[in-house]
Amino acid sequence: MSAEPVITGYSAGRLDELQRENEALRDQVRRLTVHTQVTRGAIMEAAQEREVAERMAHHVVVEEQATRAAVAVQGNTLGFGVVLGIMNFFLTLLIAFGLFVWLPNEIATRFRPATTTTVIPGGGTVIR
Repeated sequence: MSAEPVITGYSAGRLDELQRENEALRDQVRRLTVHTQVTRGAIMEAAQEREVAERMAHHVVVEEQATRAAVAVQGNTLGFGVVLGIMNFFLTLLIAFGLFVWLPNEIATRFRPATTTTVIPGGGTVIR
């Protein structure tokens, strides 16, 4: 008896059918492997995008808080500015009063010619 198997017509047809099925299954495995890799890549990309979105959201929150703090400080500064403006107005008013009312009278008083009255014994008066 020989050790080699005898391939009959039926077994040859069945062998071809199994080889085609095997090739089809390998093709499916390749496609599923590619699909799995693409899916894994998409998941990784989505996770990275989520992290970036979270960082951006945190950055926006921090900027909003900084903006609110700046507006609050600016609001307080605006009140201080208004007070300084009012003080400036009244000081300007005081200086204008001094320049146009007090100073001309003071100049007239200081530069008025000096008058002296001399009384002469015997009833005469001399004004110089």
